Amino acid sequence: MIDGMKVLRTYGTELEAEMAVAMLRAYGLEALVTTDDCGGMNPQMALLEGIRLLVWEKDVEEARALLEAEGDGDESGSPESGLT
Repeated sequence: MIDGMKVLRTYGTELEAEMAVAMLRAYGLEALVTTDDCGGMNPQMALLEGIRLLVWEKDVEEARALLEAEGDGDESGSPESGLT
């Protein structure tokens, strides 16, 4: 994990996560997708922990509000999954 970044949501597919990242970047927020799938060699491994959307700690609330406003609410991921 990158120091200073938090998991905002966990997605079931990389496409969903990348679409959320693109939307957040369009609003000027830095976000990235991370998964544990052995560099794409074992995509089934991503099913264990999901595909994580990371944002900087300072941007968590703004990013969450933007995703909810765009209709990417709880149905596609677990918003509290990595916030500790």
